[in-house]
Amino acid sequence: MATYKHFPNIGFVEHEFTVKQLAPLRAEVETIQADFSKAKDATHGLAGNIEKEFVLSDKTKLYLEYILMSAARAMHNNNPEYMKGDDSKMPSLYLNSAWVNFQKKHEFNPTHGHTGLYSWVIWLQVPFIAEDELKSGPGAKSNHPVSGQFAFNYTDTSGHIINHGLPVDKTWENKLILFPSSLMHSVYPFYSSDDYRISVSGNFYVKETANGKR
Repeated sequence: MATYKHFPNIGFVEHEFTVKQLAPLRAEVETIQADFSKAKDATHGLAGNIEKEFVLSDKTKLYLEYILMSAARAMHNNNPEYMKGDDSKMPSLYLNSAWVNFQKKHEFNPTHGHTGLYSWVIWLQVPFIAEDELKSGPGAKSNHPVSGQFAFNYTDTSGHIINHGLPVDKTWENKLILFPSSLMHSVYPFYSSDDYRISVSGNFYVKETANGKR
């Protein structure tokens, strides 16, 4: 009897936080939003075609490192690149960078990858419902409407480029995705709201030790 076999591949982690868990993060984001002129600009180091992107404080970065470590562990434990021999031991990680995006209508993030080992996104505010957004965008009559989506871009085993879109809308508020930093991804513009889509992102790096990476 013939059986179908899957190639091992790398996926991503999805997790939903409680409002209480994200309270310290939201507090800093609200402070930044209250006076953008006092925040540290992050746009020069990012790919986003977004006007308002700002660096988060070291204190908030350490808190994020703490609450995100279990997601990083889940990513590592299911990553086929590490599920073999001694490589299965998770390396010591630290959060190298974290920033907040205040994305306006028509702004977008082009296809890009990150540095480090694992990257992540948390959505704090998404001012639309996916169904309404798809009807409002210029691709409403397209056979591939993508307005407002977050998308992963990768090649399959036949060499074709795959676009795996996530319908990120208001129901995704307080949700996290964590993925390999080299995995290409993009964020499509939205059209149905004049409010900000607020997301926080960052990159985990492997700690260096006296004997090299661990």
